[in-house]
Order: sequence, then C-alpha cells, then structure tokens
Amino acid sequence: MTQSRWQGTVGDRWLHAPLVLCIKALPPFYGSTFKSILRWRLGHYRVTFHEVKMISLSSAVAKQRHPLPYYLTALFIIAALLLSIFSLMHLCTGACEAEKNYRLFNLPFEFVGIPFFIALLALHCFGWSHGGLTRLKENGIAAALGAELVFIAVQKFRVGSWCPLCLTIAAAIAAAAIALFWERQLKRSEEKKLVTFQEEQSMNKRPFSLFASALAGLIFAFVGIGQQNAMEAAEKSVEEKLVFGNKDSPIEVYIFTDWFCPPCHKIEPILEKMLPQLKRQASVIFVDMPVHPDSMNFIPYNMSFMVYNKLQYPQLRNAIVSLSQQTKKPTEEEVAKAAEEIGVTFKELPFSEIALGVDYFQELAKRFHIEATPTLVLVNRTSKEQRTLEGINGITEKNILNGIEELKGETP
Repeated sequence: MTQSRWQGTVGDRWLHAPLVLCIKALPPFYGSTFKSILRWRLGHYRVTFHEVKMISLSSAVAKQRHPLPYYLTALFIIAALLLSIFSLMHLCTGACEAEKNYRLFNLPFEFVGIPFFIALLALHCFGWSHGGLTRLKENGIAAALGAELVFIAVQKFRVGSWCPLCLTIAAAIAAAAIALFWERQLKRSEEKKLVTFQEEQSMNKRPFSLFASALAGLIFAFVGIGQQNAMEAAEKSVEEKLVFGNKDSPIEVYIFTDWFCPPCHKIEPILEKMLPQLKRQASVIFVDMPVHPDSMNFIPYNMSFMVYNKLQYPQLRNAIVSLSQQTKKPTEEEVAKAAEEIGVTFKELPFSEIALGVDYFQELAKRFHIEATPTLVLVNRTSKEQRTLEGINGITEKNILNGIEELKGETP
C-alpha cells in the first residue's frame, strides 16, 4: 500500500486526522473531486491518491442501500405500526379482550407502540446516510424484540390465551429484525475489504450492543407491565358499552330521565327524532335517574337494550315507556314479549354489569348536580365547558342544536 508523504515538522502530522474525517464526511458522488485533493496543501502535508480512493469507497459502502432487505424492513415496521393502530381502534377478535386489561407503565400498549414505531420508521427512512441513526434503529428493533418476549410470556402464563393481533405485531418485529440482519451482513461483506484492523474489531463488538439493547427492552417491559385494576377495567367496559354515537367527538350528551316522570315521556318523541343526528355529532348516554323508586325495576331491562340492541334501541325505549304506564313491576316475560314485537330477542345483562351501570349513573347525577328530570347536559370534553337544559321548555330541538354548536366553537 502506498504510504502518505510527509514534509515539515512532526507537529504537522496532527493535520492528518481532521483532514481524513473531512474527506469521509463528503458524499460518495463527489468522488470525481477527490483527485483535486491531491493538489491541495495544508502546510507541508499531502494526501496520496490511494488513501483518498480508499476513503471514498468506504464512504460509498457505508451509505449504500440494498433495496430488497431495506424495503422489507420498512414494510415490516409499517405493518407493526398499522396493527398497533388497529388495536387502538379495537379492530380485533374477542380473544384480544383479556390483553386490554394489561398496561405498560399504566398506559395502554398502543400509546407506547404507535410513537415507537413512528420513530423507528423515521430512523429507517432518514438514517441510511448516517451511521449513528442506523445504529439507533438497530438498537430499537433489538429492544422491541426483547419487550415482545415479555408480552408473549404474559399471554402464555398469565392470560392463558393468544391475541392474534399481538402475535402478528411480534412477528412483524421479528421479520424486520431478520431483514435488517440480512442487509447488515451484505454491507459487512463489502466493508471487510476496506476496513482497518481496529475498525473490524469495533464491528465485532456490535452484537454485544444489540444484545444489551434486547436485554434493556426485556427489562423495561418486565418492570412496566401490569394488570389494570379489575374494578376499574370493569367500570370502564360498562361505560363504553352504554355509549351511543360518535365516541371520537369532543361533545358528550347526557340525557337524565325517570320512567314514571310525565315530562320525561313528553320529550321522548324529540329525542327519538334527534337521535340519528346527535349520534353523528356527539357521544350520547341515556342515564336512568330513579326519582320514583319503582323506576329501579326498569333499569336492568333498559340497560340490557342499550348494550345489546343499539340499532333498535329507540323502538325498545318506547316499548319500555309503554310498559311503565301499565305496570310498576315488569316481569322478564313481559319485557321479552314487548321486545319480540319489535323483532328483538331479549338478552339478560349480567348482574355485575347492571350494578356497575347503576353506580355509573349515580356518579353522573352527582357530577352534574342533577336534581330533577328530565335534564339534558351537553359537555365539551376538551374545554370542560357545559350547557344544561331542563324540563319540557328547555329540552327542545333548537336548544340542543344551538348548545352543540356553541360548545363546538369552544374547542381549542
């Protein structure tokens, strides 16, 4: 190998390191300019053409992409990201329900996974020309593999069932790691022709760094994973089941009524007419507020219809109103017969969920300081502003729509 030619004092040799680093930083497509570097002089120092050529080739190999493994890695990261979004939207089978009770540092897994995969995809797209970002991406995938081992172990030994969506995310991460390993091996076979002995020793230490990242991910998941409080999980589940309409809307509509309240019966046609429009603009919850003690006898049936028969609920609600005018203590047979006339088979709601639902109704009445029925409360979940409409004169179609528009205007 041709050696560098030195002139001048020993102190001039300190120019060698910064000059080489500057040359390495140049993009490979500037290779045509490297010959001119031979004619440059920094003091008495000159770089030979062979050294410049070796530096140019090393830089080009470092920034070279191998299309197939590169795009496969990107594809698998995108797949993991999309599957996490699907999980957040609850687009999964019933087998996934048990996993929803688990959290990572008290956060849903999706709240951690989605930002992580977005960051990983960004590192993959922009890191090919920067070695530091590439190494960060590799460490990230290794850490994700370590964390997935913990998540799979939880499904096996704690939950006792498999979540297809979660297993597919784990498979996507494993596939991304395999594609990344393939690309790395291709690059390494080319770099071996150019690197020095010291650089090769540094490359050999890389697997230990990846192993450390995988171990860190495993420890992070092991320490952070935990089961949500069973009572809190059950309460949240019941609350979500009782909601009608657009759950993503910042506007919430709470309708407080009593089954033996004459004014409540008079606003039912307005509510039935407006319900399709309300469901598009807001999340809607019908709250049973038993001003009359006998109303408690109707709550289990009404709650069952709200959970299991949302499409037919307006007709079923009218059927309960009619039944309340005939008896104060309806039997299950009477309720089932009234539902059958609408084409619905009555399905009994578990008592545990009924109890939680009643507690939720009481908590809502206390939160909004409800003292009489009928009362309709409009809330902007984001700004915390609210409008309260009371009685027959207050709960009108015009007032409800105006209240929703006012609250929408207060959304930041």
